[in-house]
Amino acid sequence: MIRAAPLLLALALGPLAACQLGDTPPQLPPTGKAMATQDDDRCLASGGVWSHEDGKARVCIHYTKDAGKICTRSSECDGACLARSGTCSPVKPLLGCQSILTDSGMRMTQCVN
Repeated sequence: MIRAAPLLLALALGPLAACQLGDTPPQLPPTGKAMATQDDDRCLASGGVWSHEDGKARVCIHYTKDAGKICTRSSECDGACLARSGTCSPVKPLLGCQSILTDSGMRMTQCVN
């Protein structure tokens, strides 16, 4: 049994050999206020602003570069092509239900809550 002790010790401690004292654990993603701050920074850095609708989740809104431009399909716009006016949307994403023209020019209702 005394001869088996070193072997048992080696088997027990073998998996620990991969661990090193200097290793740092992976960083967990932020939560709570830290996550909200990171989201705020990302939105503002990308040129967005936060929507402020009472009782609803905040959404990062971006103003489009081609707002009001005449269009016949959404692929012609930075945002969406509004079906009623035939113009590019002023913001993206469009909130609520909107009649838009798809990338292929078909009319559809898109709802984003």
